[in-house]
Amino acid sequence: MTRRLFFIICMFVATGLFSCGEGPVDGDTPIEVPVEGISLDRDDVTLFSGESVTLEATISPEDATDKTVVWTSTNDDIATINGLGKVITFTAGEVTITVSSADGKHSATCVVVVEDRPAAVDHAIELDKEYVSLVVGNDETLVATIIPSAGAEIDLDWESTDRTVVSVDGEGRVRAMAEGEATIIARPASGNSYATCRVKVWPRENWGRSNLVWIPDERLESGGILTFAVTPGDHFDTGGVLAVESGDGTTVDVALPAIPANVQGVFFKWGSLVAVCPLGKSATLPLTLFSPTGSDYDNYNNIPSLVGFGEGVFGDSAYGDDFVDYMDGKGFDEATGKGDICRYISSRGWVKGDWRMPTHADLGELPNYVVWGDDGWKDIGAAPNEANNINGFYQPLSGYFLGGDVSRQDDPGDPAHGYSFSASGYHGNGGVQHTGYRGFIWLASSSGVEYAFCMGGNKIPDTPYQPREAGFSIRCVRDND
Repeated sequence: MTRRLFFIICMFVATGLFSCGEGPVDGDTPIEVPVEGISLDRDDVTLFSGESVTLEATISPEDATDKTVVWTSTNDDIATINGLGKVITFTAGEVTITVSSADGKHSATCVVVVEDRPAAVDHAIELDKEYVSLVVGNDETLVATIIPSAGAEIDLDWESTDRTVVSVDGEGRVRAMAEGEATIIARPASGNSYATCRVKVWPRENWGRSNLVWIPDERLESGGILTFAVTPGDHFDTGGVLAVESGDGTTVDVALPAIPANVQGVFFKWGSLVAVCPLGKSATLPLTLFSPTGSDYDNYNNIPSLVGFGEGVFGDSAYGDDFVDYMDGKGFDEATGKGDICRYISSRGWVKGDWRMPTHADLGELPNYVVWGDDGWKDIGAAPNEANNINGFYQPLSGYFLGGDVSRQDDPGDPAHGYSFSASGYHGNGGVQHTGYRGFIWLASSSGVEYAFCMGGNKIPDTPYQPREAGFSIRCVRDND
């Protein structure tokens, strides 16, 4: 019985009663399914010369045996089409693209209109800055101006020649990524014009590169700004601009001069927001360069500061930041003219970034020092009575370098390494004293209720404490908290 069943199955296979082929069959011959229609995904299309488009043909029914199609154009000089349905245009005109079934019984058409591409308007472009100096992590937004004005908004392409150093987004926002140099290029999406801005990125340093100076500007309600050199480039670059609120709701572009690293700076009592002229008081010289209240002090003793019982240590320790909790963490009180001047100018936008006065602990970043001025430290009392010296720009010929691999061969106004601290002198009841012989920088760490720590002295960068009513220079550090 088993052998007979096996024999019958074999006979079925041999006679083709079992079939594994696709589609219907008529004996040994597959049944052919004819094409019944053909269509295109579009009836017409308009292109500029040089553009292309791919048409898609659909054969019906889906199981038609021969789906081969033939493409033709009525004028190959205007537009051609290849075997994959891609239309390529050359010149203005109109053609009809036809797709046909292999037997020629069915077809579909698409009218292609080709227009001449309009001539690109080559708009000129200008950037508001040709050079930008940034610290790693900071950013700047460049503003592009199209000339002549297009009326409608024109798309711009922005690119950086080195995105590892400087990145730029579609709005012109430049961000410093790493130390180095790169060029930002802005160009309209159409046309051949472009504009560039060179960007120099400096390593991020926690200490300011100079003491605070005063830059007068009569357009501001404050009469000017207090600021300092942030990057090494600020020591020699001119033409920089800082956008500052004027006081009436408008913004003023304040021109920033070069600020050498070894400027004397202006003076402050400890915990005071009032800037004192480093030349002293005379009939022609001001005592007060700036006061947040607008007061003009004729008497040094009347200048507000955090001096006296009840306005003592505010921080957690005598070596910490006394202003960290002052005025609920704000760090200053504009109404009374008291507090951390570095935090204050940061809040006004007078310097890029967030800054504060240095603490005793911050001195750990300045482990080395080198004295400059081999001819000795000359006590000239006060800076020469010259216009720019009124604002703290006098450069004493002596002082010291702190931090980094510094040497006497470094330029005090633009040191290759570390920081310059000039023998700036100080201001007391008797006026400015010991310029060129001694230098002091206030620290944010107090010592009792009547004294505060400072950095400096006579040649040696020790950390004595001094009466808070003394007028010393200010050097800011980054507020990274």
